[in-house]
Amino acid sequence: MENNVANGLVDGKYWPGDYNVYDNIGSSGPREWLFIFDVDYSETRDNNLANDILSNDLPVMYMATWNRRGNVAFSSGDELEIYANHPNTVNDVFEITAPSAPTYSVETAKSDLEKVNAFPNPYFGASPLEKEITEAFITFTRLPNKCTIRIFTVAGDLIRTIQKDDDSPYARWDLRNEAGVPVASGIYIVHVDVPGVGSKILKVVVFQREERLRYF
Repeated sequence: MENNVANGLVDGKYWPGDYNVYDNIGSSGPREWLFIFDVDYSETRDNNLANDILSNDLPVMYMATWNRRGNVAFSSGDELEIYANHPNTVNDVFEITAPSAPTYSVETAKSDLEKVNAFPNPYFGASPLEKEITEAFITFTRLPNKCTIRIFTVAGDLIRTIQKDDDSPYARWDLRNEAGVPVASGIYIVHVDVPGVGSKILKVVVFQREERLRYF
């Protein structure tokens, strides 16, 4: 549709105006419009579409009001590409096929057991996960739902046992022994035993922070 107001170009061509042209109220100057109807294209004139678009219920699918960046003419071979956007409607139906849940197997469980690890290791007096100065812990990661974690000194003394039976892949050791006393700095051997699967052995290094008593 061509713009037939003042300065509009009614010349039978799609020739939008220069966007630098403004009218006396500061809005954009004369433009030409492009309407795409939701009907099959035909080179034969469809009189049902040749009506006032503002006062008739025409099947408009897209509308554009482009203007040119400066007074630059189109050149031979220029192309205008239009990429259709299809908004969803109440009639659209989507079917999603989710992958089946992985089946449990001992081989899979053994492979997962090799991924068990400890963080941070070594522990240098603090962990990024600690929120209080009174906190101190190492986090064991990639754990199965059920396992037993046993922590030994390098001399082979068992100092702590942690029983895990939940859905979390994590478990924490608060760097204390069974009596609740902070362990000394040093190397510790960790056995992660999974029933019916096997065990994973880790070495963790602990450097305890300096104790500063508030009262003495």
